[in-house]
Amino acid sequence: MSLFKKLSELLSEHDKRQHFGYSLVIMLTLQWLMPLWLAFLTTFLIGLIKEIWDHYWGSGFCWQDMKANMLGILLAVLIYFILLIAVGPLR
Repeated sequence: MSLFKKLSELLSEHDKRQHFGYSLVIMLTLQWLMPLWLAFLTTFLIGLIKEIWDHYWGSGFCWQDMKANMLGILLAVLIYFILLIAVGPLR
């Protein structure tokens, strides 16, 4: 199965698109407020804590949600580096 087909399947569910979108927005915001590694770690931990909460009080821990979170984070990092190359440091 191709990578794009796998991504399409992963993000076909509304819940996964929400995880992707929230992680993208959180990471895009935090990476301008703190070092990139700390923004990455913070965004990842927010998603992980949400899944742990789901494990105990929600619908259960979901690795697919964590994959969607990571895709959002990685897209934000890619956007960061594209902007860095295109316009230089913004801080």
